[in-house]
Amino acid sequence: MSGHSIRVQTPSRARRGSSQLMVVVEDPQGIEIYRDIANINEEKTRIKISERIAQLTGDTADDVNQRLLRGLAQIQPPW
Repeated sequence: MSGHSIRVQTPSRARRGSSQLMVVVEDPQGIEIYRDIANINEEKTRIKISERIAQLTGDTADDVNQRLLRGLAQIQPPW
């Protein structure tokens, strides 16, 4: 696993009822190298994003996918 950080967070201006989440990837120096807003709850979308991030970080797409799933598990459900 590379030293890149991958965060999953709710967009600051999320629409009510939206399932869109923000994915942010930073390199080991803390420089943002990737940002996207998508519904990563959907497996197809999450796999595509995992593949894109893997190309940037050098990690495997499976590792990135697992990190995204862990990030999803930490998101607070909407009220």
